[in-house]
Amino acid sequence: MSKLAERLFLVDPYNNKHMELIQSFEKKHNLSGDYSKALGILRNSLTKEEYLQQQKKSNEIEEDLFIEKDSEIEDYCHIHGEKDMKRCRILPASLKELERKRRIISLATDYALNRLGLEEVFIEITPENKGLMTYLENKGYENLGEEKDKIIYLKEKEDEIRNQRMIAWKY
Repeated sequence: MSKLAERLFLVDPYNNKHMELIQSFEKKHNLSGDYSKALGILRNSLTKEEYLQQQKKSNEIEEDLFIEKDSEIEDYCHIHGEKDMKRCRILPASLKELERKRRIISLATDYALNRLGLEEVFIEITPENKGLMTYLENKGYENLGEEKDKIIYLKEKEDEIRNQRMIAWKY
């Protein structure tokens, strides 16, 4: 049987398969289960139509993305933002093991800047995760320093545009 390709999904709290995948991911990584519980509460408090209407009307952006590979979640993150300020924070799943790279961060950044039309993306990681710090810096994220035991990184839309121009100019 051939391996399936990776695919990026926007979490649909009303999709039973998404809920099962998230619960399985939490169990596999010994996570608290708070995320799937919160989605369950949301699902039980609003109809899908009310939820979609609220997402459309609200200034707040509350979205979740996950990478699926071989019928399992490989990684996920939460995006919390403000439409009027055109900025967001990307909060990757709090995995116990330190990661050198987390593709979900760069995919979510691209989604936030290019699909949601935001201008600034902030990432918070723990200071002991040196490998992920190096990965973010190599991907063009700016280290803004430490705040409340987290290292804050920034990626701006303007930086992306400037980098694309430089690449095009080289050819």
